[in-house]
Amino acid sequence: MQIKYCGQAKVNGYGVSFLYESGSLLVVAHKDGFWCLLVDGKELDVMCDSVKQSREHSTDPSRYFSLSEDGLDLKFVWSKEIKNGIKIVLGSFRLQRAQDTLKFVGEFTFKFVAGCTGLLTCLQDTKKENEILRSLAEVSTKRYKELVSEMEDKETVLLSKFSAVLNEKKRTIDSLKRYPQCMSYDNGNAPDTPLMHSTAVFEQDADDLIPPKSRKLSSSMVVRSFRK
Repeated sequence: MQIKYCGQAKVNGYGVSFLYESGSLLVVAHKDGFWCLLVDGKELDVMCDSVKQSREHSTDPSRYFSLSEDGLDLKFVWSKEIKNGIKIVLGSFRLQRAQDTLKFVGEFTFKFVAGCTGLLTCLQDTKKENEILRSLAEVSTKRYKELVSEMEDKETVLLSKFSAVLNEKKRTIDSLKRYPQCMSYDNGNAPDTPLMHSTAVFEQDADDLIPPKSRKLSSSMVVRSFRK
């Protein structure tokens, strides 16, 4: 049997408690005695629809609940005020007075305790689920940090290699710029170096393919292209 404690309210001097029991709603009112009513599933559906209609008053039950004595019974009225002095009745029920108060209190207490036990069980299950989710979150966070660290390490290695290659290229360019023959070759003052020999050979080979009239100009262009 599924029993859940739904809540309670103070209406017209009566304390009203609600218990959800196997698809039905048990309504209990108490003051100088006990009155109760078990609302079946169909009526409960109507009440649920009414809750949606009067949701804006859910924090003040006395605004839409009313209790009045009708002989030995209590008349429970659920209404909603749409304008000043104008109300729409959403539902009305009759709560019967308990004949054996002691027996009723015992049964009600048992159901109430059972409902609290169910809530505690649900709470424990929720805690277990939270622990599982927390553990999964911790594992995921740890793995994420590991992946970030691995990516940072790889990035550092790649940047280091790129920096080394770049520095080597810079050193090569600087060493080529230091050759004095690259600056004084046009004046005929270039020293006799392997680089100049290779340049002269390259120039001589190029001159063999150029007509005599344009050989001097073309030779200069070839040398300048070689410098670049």
